[in-house]
Amino acid sequence: KESSYWFSQRAEDVTPKSILSKIQEAPWRGGLEPATEVTSPQECQVIQGSIPNDLCGTIFRNGPGRIRIGESVYSHWFDGDGYVAKVTFQQDGDNNKVF
Repeated sequence: KESSYWFSQRAEDVTPKSILSKIQEAPWRGGLEPATEVTSPQECQVIQGSIPNDLCGTIFRNGPGRIRIGESVYSHWFDGDGYVAKVTFQQDGDNNKVF
């Protein structure tokens, strides 16, 4: 449990203490937390297995985004802002990359 993201320094840096303590008590609440904004491609590390050579392209995922601003929580998670995530699988010679 203590090895999860919600017990990391990064989570402490970006999540208000009152909200972080509730997530640490009931980790399912972390699934409703807003995603951090990323404005440039970040290469992902493959931690298990490998990316198939013929997997190439981009997938967009549209779903719930921010459900709070600071410590001010929206009434219902349907009220939150939308969020679009983009994942790109790219062949780079003998190495496949994920962004």
